[in-house]
Amino acid sequence: MSPADTISVPSPEFLYFRQASVREKLICWNRNSASWGGLLNLPDYLGRETLNGSQLMTRDGQIKYWVLSSLDKPPAEGEEEPDTIYAACETLQKPVIVKTKDGDCTEEISYGIASVYTNPKCRRKGVASVLLARLAKWLDTEGNCRVSALYSDVGKDFYAVHGGWMPYSSNQLTVSISPSETKYTAHTEVKTKPLQRADLKHLCKTDQDTLKSQFQSLALPPDTHARFTFLPTFAQACWHFGTEEYICEKVLGKSPMVKGALVDNNTWLYWTHDFAEKKLVVLRVVASGDKEGLVARLKGLLSAAEKEAREWEFGKIVAWSPIRELVEAAELLEKEERGIAVDVADRENDSIPSLRWHSAEVKGLTLWDPNEKYAWC
Repeated sequence: MSPADTISVPSPEFLYFRQASVREKLICWNRNSASWGGLLNLPDYLGRETLNGSQLMTRDGQIKYWVLSSLDKPPAEGEEEPDTIYAACETLQKPVIVKTKDGDCTEEISYGIASVYTNPKCRRKGVASVLLARLAKWLDTEGNCRVSALYSDVGKDFYAVHGGWMPYSSNQLTVSISPSETKYTAHTEVKTKPLQRADLKHLCKTDQDTLKSQFQSLALPPDTHARFTFLPTFAQACWHFGTEEYICEKVLGKSPMVKGALVDNNTWLYWTHDFAEKKLVVLRVVASGDKEGLVARLKGLLSAAEKEAREWEFGKIVAWSPIRELVEAAELLEKEERGIAVDVADRENDSIPSLRWHSAEVKGLTLWDPNEKYAWC
């Protein structure tokens, strides 16, 4: 980068962490569109970001847009200077459930941290470190946030060092699908029902209630400080669906109607479509019923997912932190059907779940379970 493409950065005492104005949000979105726009052109990307901030999960102030600026308050409209914004991020308010080793089990408000971005003109100058330190201070004070999470695309160390978000292992199940010259035929005796958005409202509520009951009743392992998870709310699911529908309409002129599949009320899953990488992403797998026959039921769900993936000409299905029975179901599918390959591996570089406790919280091993893609932001 030439000197003309860089800007000087004030010392930290002259940098202010504050909420962005509407115009400052647009400056940030214009700036990061090259990184996160995917298949969308700039106007459509700005539309997607506007949509993401107005959904059930994010409306009424549940999402906050932050900047690290040399100005202690937003400038008057029309007087904004892009190079007074050195970095930016977002916080999305979401419910979590936490159980500690002393037996306390509480539902609380937490934050997912998203869209951490540094002005390219001032990278490698410590700006991100200042942003994250100020964010951590806000979470511990005004944010009144006991535990927060982000998903790192820069490896496992950066956010641990700068702010204290500790990385978690996240195995990913990948079911690769080769194109077939013959019409798809389900290889399962288990009947499944396709799920649409409206079907999930009641199912997600039941899922939350079941998780809360499990947290209350199950004891923690002796060496564990706490168990934690984001609650898999219908609002969170709709946030994912809104994004996929918007992108699909802009790129292909249609929307995916099928959001998942169900065997019974204790065995179901839902997904989202990634059109840029041509993959079906399983957001949540529910397997709360009888263990007998579970692998067969999950194989039925994966067959339904395969059918959906093939209809969109996707090359793979992915699921985070798969339970053992889901992996076994995928391996059965691999044995029975040509063109299927299964792999399970720990993600090392992208979307690494990272967790931070309030600075006053006793540090210790935390079990993040479930740790699935539904909570990603």
